[in-house]
Amino acid sequence: MNQLKMVLIGLIMLATASGCNNNEIYKGGNVADYADSVITNSANTLYSEPHKADSIYEAAQQIVADEESWHKLELYRGIAHQFMGDSDGMQSHQKKVGNWLSDNPNALNLISEYNNHKGVSCSMSGDFDSACGYFKKAYDAKIQSEHVDKSIISICINLADSYFMSGKIPQSAYYYKRGLTIADSINCTEDIPALHTGLGRIYTELYNFKEAYAHFEKVEKVKSTLSLLDSYIYHSSLGNCYFFDKQLVQALHTFNKAQTLAKEIGNEFYEIQCCTNLGEVLFLMGSLEKAAELTAKSVEYADRNPDSDPSVRFYIYSIDMAVSLESGNTERATKMVNKLFEIEGVQMPRYLALHHKRLNHYYELIGDWKNAYHHLNTAINYEDSLRNHIVANNVNEMRFRYEQDTTMLHQKVMIAELHQKEAKHESIIAIASLTLIIMIMCFLAWSTWMKYKTGKNLRKQFDEITSLRMGVIRNRVSPHYIFNVLGI
Repeated sequence: MNQLKMVLIGLIMLATASGCNNNEIYKGGNVADYADSVITNSANTLYSEPHKADSIYEAAQQIVADEESWHKLELYRGIAHQFMGDSDGMQSHQKKVGNWLSDNPNALNLISEYNNHKGVSCSMSGDFDSACGYFKKAYDAKIQSEHVDKSIISICINLADSYFMSGKIPQSAYYYKRGLTIADSINCTEDIPALHTGLGRIYTELYNFKEAYAHFEKVEKVKSTLSLLDSYIYHSSLGNCYFFDKQLVQALHTFNKAQTLAKEIGNEFYEIQCCTNLGEVLFLMGSLEKAAELTAKSVEYADRNPDSDPSVRFYIYSIDMAVSLESGNTERATKMVNKLFEIEGVQMPRYLALHHKRLNHYYELIGDWKNAYHHLNTAINYEDSLRNHIVANNVNEMRFRYEQDTTMLHQKVMIAELHQKEAKHESIIAIASLTLIIMIMCFLAWSTWMKYKTGKNLRKQFDEITSLRMGVIRNRVSPHYIFNVLGI
């Protein structure tokens, strides 16, 4: 089953909210912000009408004043040319940006975005190991920058997706969970559904369906808020989970929803993914005619795009071979077998196990028992390798999860200790404040008492002085006055 090889990498172009034409968006502010506004609001146009998006970015370059904003728009012009299928134009634009960045190593935000888009280019060509390197550079540059914003979550998603496609499941799980931690710390809820979708894919790959459904359930609760692209990724990933869990009816229903969304997005590759997935489900359900119609459409796309990811073409040709064999069309099956032998570099055990099983069936039908036996043994070996791979990935994922949980536990302990110290300091401050208040109140009481006592003593002294004065006055009465009164 196709594992949505390039779906999540598109999140880098939708790291900001989808919007409208750039003529409707810029209503003031400084000129440097204009570049970001144009990029943010032309995200859907970049997918559906890359020629128009290129014109929008070129026009915006005539307005922006600083070099960093100009080169950021130049980078997006390269992405537009990539969607046009113009690889030379894409490389030309990217080279200009790369040359400028080599002379401006402090432009960390643009360095991060540049490496992010280089990683996208590598992912779209199937070079996931190189993509991991570029995305890791993008992540490191963003962490070092002064302003860590929600774009780092998109980088985490891209890095996790590339690790997933290169078979490094534990590392992929680590960066999806790292993205969740960052999203929670900066209170960015809009990317959380994409992260849970990614973890759902991880646990589907590990055949841990209980954990996978738990993550998909979290996305289901908010699916009405998802963008078209996020909704497509969610339904495609959930469809794969149902498929591997052998719930074919649910898988068929979910893939049909994904196909409807792919048509709304207007991306041919996503539509072909849905055709191939639906073709395999219908094939297993016995609807050979419908399956053959869908896989034929996928084969036509693979033939037109010989430079696309080899594992995608390998999967398409393999499922079409199986459908043709079951339909009795041995001639077409032989043609697909020849195409498969021309493809090199496919290293995914699940694809190879299915492929050799189908080759075993093919050689049985044409009576070549030697080759049939060879491919049967090869399929068994790949299945054993796949089981070992799943066990090893489960063990490593648990180890990474334990390390991450241990790190978070240490951080929580440190935070608790800091809170405890803070509470202790607050208690000391409170006690000191209370003591000071009591001392002040005691001083005020003492001061009041002393004033009262002093006043009382003053009144007493005043009364004594008054009494003495009256006595003096009485003693000073003239004797002549007395003699006159008595008539002596």
